Formats: sequence, C-alpha cells, structure tokens
Amino acid sequence: TAAFREFVDVDGFAKVVDAKELADNDHNANIRRYADNAPPPEPQDVHAHLHGGVPMTEIKDAAPLLAEGGVDVTLLFRDRGDGYADFAHPVTEQSGRDAAHAVIRAAVEERRTRNPLPSWWEDSTLPALEVLPATATLVGLRTALVNSFVAHVEPAGISRFAAAGMAATWWEDSTFDLKAAASRGWKAVLDGWLTTAEASQDDKNAPDLADTLAIRILAGDHLASRATLATETARLDAEVKAAETTDVDEDSDDEDRDDAISPAELKKLKADRTKAKKDLKSIDDGLLAEAHQRLAAMTADEAFARVTTELHGRIERLVDDHYAEIQRRTTAWHDTLADKYAITLHQLEAARDDASACLAQHLKELGYE
Repeated sequence: TAAFREFVDVDGFAKVVDAKELADNDHNANIRRYADNAPPPEPQDVHAHLHGGVPMTEIKDAAPLLAEGGVDVTLLFRDRGDGYADFAHPVTEQSGRDAAHAVIRAAVEERRTRNPLPSWWEDSTLPALEVLPATATLVGLRTALVNSFVAHVEPAGISRFAAAGMAATWWEDSTFDLKAAASRGWKAVLDGWLTTAEASQDDKNAPDLADTLAIRILAGDHLASRATLATETARLDAEVKAAETTDVDEDSDDEDRDDAISPAELKKLKADRTKAKKDLKSIDDGLLAEAHQRLAAMTADEAFARVTTELHGRIERLVDDHYAEIQRRTTAWHDTLADKYAITLHQLEAARDDASACLAQHLKELGYE
C-alpha cells in the first residue's frame, strides 16, 4: 500500500514504469520483468574453494542483514587484507559454530532490548488509547499509530515496510477490542473476553479454561492449584484409555499379562478419573465466578491497565518474532559460508589421500597386494 501510494521504486518489490518502457517490452506487464524478487544465485568463489578464506564481497553483501541485527562482522571474520577473510571461530568444529552463533544471538538480543518500542507505547499509543472511550471513534487512529510506530523503530534498524507490517498486524489483531473500548469502555473488552471463555466451555473441543485470556487476567492467581489437578486428571485419563485398549486373552504372552490390570483396578481408575473431572469442573466454576466478581468490582482505570498490558504484549511478541527471524537468517548466512569455504579443496584432497593410504595398508595387512 505504501509503495502504491508513494509511487516510488522499491528494489525487488515495485517499480514505476512509464509508457515508453512498456512499449519497449512489447507492452508485457509481467511484474517480474520490472521488479524481480527472485534470490540471486549462490555465489561460488573458486579461489576460496581452492585456498581457503571467505570472499569479502560476500561478507559486504550481507551488510544490511548484519546492520538489522546489530552484528559486528569483525567478531565473526578477520579481514586478511587480500580480499578474503578468515573465520574468527574454528567452524570446522561444532564448538566453533556454536561460538559464532552465540555472537550473533547476543548482538540481536542487545538490539532487541534497545528497540524503542517502549517509547512508542508510552508516548504515542497509551495516550491515544486512554481517550478512546471519550472520543468513541477509531477514525484516523490506525494511520496515526502505524506511522508513529514506523517513525520510532525505523531509526533502530527495522525497515519501514517491516515496521508497518508489524503495526498493521497488531491493529488487525486488536481491532475488535478497540471497537469495544470505543463504544462501551475498557471493562467491556474484559467482559467480552470473559464471555467468550465461558461460552467456549460448552464446546466438545473447548480450550482449557486456564489457557483463556480472561481467566489468566482476572483469576490467574488461582491457577496454580488447578494445574496440579489438571495434570492428575490427564494422567488418570491416559491410564484408563491404555487399560481399555489392552486386550488380554488366553493366547496373550506373559508380557501382555504383566501389563494388564484387573477389572477391579480398572473400575477404581475410572472412579478416580470421574472424581478428578468433577473436582476440576468445580474449580473451573469457581474460577468463572471469581472472574465475574473481580470484573464487577474493577474500576475503569484498572480495566484500562489490564487490557492495554495485553495489547502491549501483542506488539511486543511481533517485535520479538521479527528479531528471532533476523537471528535465524544471520545464523543461516554464516553457516552457509562455513559450509562453502571452511574446508579447502586441497584439504579434501589430502584427507582423500590419507584415507586411500590407510585403506591400502589395511588391504596389505589382510594379504591383498
């Protein structure tokens, strides 16, 4: 959308084409003819394959990726001054690769922790959300928040398109909640989450009540004791199902007979499971009742704080995913160079010759000349 509205070239994504260029291409409007996003072929440096080293050109080509993650390339490679670099870690060994991965991980984590997301949230987002019930409209809010997010995080190395994508995704995930807040206030958002959690329990494949957003927010301090009972219920259910599928008859071997349980033991297991499920249902009913009571007693300011904490968590997770992807891509890039250039052709030939000599010696010892 930004590329279309701004009518500008975006390398590998969009290109402004005039009528003459179209005519020169026989009016062929195939997009890839003008904006080709196909990855370039993997470069192979013959000199590096033969004599070792990593071509500095391939390292420099990754400068934008390294800049996004804040990775200091000198911690990964040592420039030899002849157009090639040596690996800073012995990547022919797993320990060396692990050390390089640790450098990348630390750099990306440092960049993530210094991301200006908190300032965007405090300076731009919270003030806008706080007055939402009073303004009772979302008109213009999406554009304002997306643009301010881009303005905050782009200087930190996140591309404007990646930043806009994260902010737009956050908006899509939160639109329903923001509409509820604009029309009925922030308590209405919590009420909607709680209603959804309660209604879902009637479904056959209902999610665990403890996993629902409303219960975690409104009654999360009661979930520890429930978790123990839920684990016990799952264990009993698994044991009952395992016992029911074990069909022991006169032809069964001794191992099957040892694994089988008696009808009386199975009956007791089922009784224990039934009791555990009833106890769990009782706890869940109590959780719902507690959640309703706390919501009824909650002030508008408390509701605002609870909901916006969740909304902040959503954009924070998107930013974390972005940096996780940068770390993955940077690690893959480093390992690709290691796979290509860590072992030279001469080293491979020497290893081959050693293996051949070793084999010849074994054959000679066995009497084969």
